[in-house]
Amino acid sequence: MEIWNILRHSEEEESQRIRSEIFLVKPSRRVYPDYYQLIKTPIDMKTIKKSIETSKYTNKEDVRFNPKPSSIL
Repeated sequence: MEIWNILRHSEEEESQRIRSEIFLVKPSRRVYPDYYQLIKTPIDMKTIKKSIETSKYTNKEDVRFNPKPSSIL
């Protein structure tokens, strides 16, 4: 779970804002339909964590370069 901890607690250098906070859950399709038009394969931290737990992601490059995550949920 080292990868998860790195991703989950990574901070912006200047503001110290935790980067992952806005990605904890996917936005509502009903409330933000434009998001799903712009982002073809949305992913959230819950999906990333599940992929780490099932060994789909074994390092941070796997997360970074996964162009089309499978539907885990």
